[in-house]
Amino acid sequence: MKDRETNRIRALALALAACMVLCFALAGCSLPGRAQSKIKKTVEEMSTVQKVTQMMMLRFKTWGTGDAAKNVTELNPEIQSLLRKHSFGGVIVFLENMQGAEQGTRLIDSMRVANQLGGAKTDLLIGIDQEGGYITRLATGTQLPGNMALGAANDTANTQRAASIVGEELKALGIDLDFAPVLDLNNNPNNPIIGLRSFSDDPQIASNMGSAFIKGLQSAKTAAAIKHFPGHGNTDVDSHSGLPLINSSMAELEKYELLPFTACIKSGADVVMTAHIQYPQIETQTYVSRFSGEKISLPATLSKTMITGLLREKLGFKGVVVTDSMVMDAIAQHFDRKDAIKLAILAGADMLTVPVETRTAAEIGELERCIDDVVAMVVGGEIPMESIDKAVTRILTLKEKYGRLEPAKENKVEENVKNAQAVLGSKAHHDAEWEITEKTVTLVKNEGGTLPIKASGKTVLVCPYASELKALEYGVKKLKDAGILAQDADVSCLCYNGMTAEAEKIAEGAANIVAVSAMYSDLDLDPARADWSAFLDKLCDAVHAQSGRFTVISAQLPYDLARYQKADALLAVYNGRGMNSDPGIFAVDTLQYAPNIPVGVYTAFGGCKPTGKLPVAIPKLDASYRCTTEILYPTGHGLSW
Repeated sequence: MKDRETNRIRALALALAACMVLCFALAGCSLPGRAQSKIKKTVEEMSTVQKVTQMMMLRFKTWGTGDAAKNVTELNPEIQSLLRKHSFGGVIVFLENMQGAEQGTRLIDSMRVANQLGGAKTDLLIGIDQEGGYITRLATGTQLPGNMALGAANDTANTQRAASIVGEELKALGIDLDFAPVLDLNNNPNNPIIGLRSFSDDPQIASNMGSAFIKGLQSAKTAAAIKHFPGHGNTDVDSHSGLPLINSSMAELEKYELLPFTACIKSGADVVMTAHIQYPQIETQTYVSRFSGEKISLPATLSKTMITGLLREKLGFKGVVVTDSMVMDAIAQHFDRKDAIKLAILAGADMLTVPVETRTAAEIGELERCIDDVVAMVVGGEIPMESIDKAVTRILTLKEKYGRLEPAKENKVEENVKNAQAVLGSKAHHDAEWEITEKTVTLVKNEGGTLPIKASGKTVLVCPYASELKALEYGVKKLKDAGILAQDADVSCLCYNGMTAEAEKIAEGAANIVAVSAMYSDLDLDPARADWSAFLDKLCDAVHAQSGRFTVISAQLPYDLARYQKADALLAVYNGRGMNSDPGIFAVDTLQYAPNIPVGVYTAFGGCKPTGKLPVAIPKLDASYRCTTEILYPTGHGLSW
């Protein structure tokens, strides 16, 4: 009897389990199946022109050129007409476009409306380079500390929290795709374009932080685009103004640069952006540069070896491949436009970012000719229709995932404006931003217990820029509000721009001087070429002459930590941007500000303990203030108290 009852219960449990499996299967397969059918049907119904334009992401930063150029903050008739005429894949927006919550929301809505009125079969993808930190494209909202700062914290929960704030603010504006995170490893101190945009020179840190950033964006229903594949860190040329070359073998890439990309593809990155960089040891196909007349290797953006062979086949990436801007000098100077587009598509790129500038009616005419050229190449068989269909299918699959497969049927712009005003730069987001940044500050040197500063005597805080002065003052205000500094403490802040001859006067009577150094290139380290570095040397000597202490806050690239070895204490905060107004007032459309400097000041006085570790190695400098191969402070170095 007992066995019979046991068998009956077991049979019932199995039946219920089978039912649940069937329901799960129906729920899990029928929806994707319907979406796939819809995508397939949409592609089949598209004309060749619609498919080609679906593979283009345009930008409308300004209208007009030279002194006549004006920021595009609302659509003019020419842009409206263009968006109505063609079914473009998307638009990438910039700081010039995004000046406030209401304005930005209405601008993006007007793009979608123009697209819809033109009879487009799909909605637009709206993209942006909102990396956080030094590279942000919103005038308002929450900036966050930036990638290198997050790498210094090396805390996946911290990074995910930061990225979720980025994603929430973008989603509130109607932006679907963030061209972030940057996965380039900044192992070249002279890199002119990556720098603070990199998490680290350590591939494991970059892998972990990149994966967490993706998770944070996607938790806010924002797509993530990792860049710049297969790596832009180990070069001293900016692809905006030149064609970089990295002389690494495939084996070397696999051991270093590719590791974060591999990890983040496994973590579910939606999009990969390619780099305009030559890899002559890997790419055998060449092109005669129209700029120099010399044979050059195809950069990764135009390389089938890199995109199809490496990214698709070897790393298994199945999402959308987008090019970096095709009007950057790395491509535009060296390649005929028609050739570059053909090579990119044949290489396996799905979406061309800014194939042509669209700042004037004449340039819109150039875009029309560009579209005609690509259509002719497809019709003539130079570009297989199969390649086009695969690319468009991947783009539509991405759109379906983020709710943009079909044009919006209902206009909710007023509701969206109110939501954006409530979300962008909210007090909750700025409070979280401060907490996130506290974990990033790195104490590199602290002789004689210089830090935390005991404000029993005169303390002077100095910085090179007026906007940084407000950041210093805000840090002091936070200390006083927290009761860490007395309201009448002898602490003053000044900007040393224009005061570089007054080092002794500034230091007079000071027990402590805290100086902000903002290094943007190695030129900032040489006193023969930079007044400010010479000034800091004199300031250090002047305060030491009266037995005072000298602290340097490295606010930008941390390689200047090697420059100021006479300092008693060294802190790194990884973002030198300041502020234009009191960020304690959380009004709608308060301008973005960087939290790094005020949190650095807060830390220097003991407001919190420094827990960050250097995310990049700091090399020693030679007599000419150039980086050597000898390491002064290794990756992972960091002190506390």
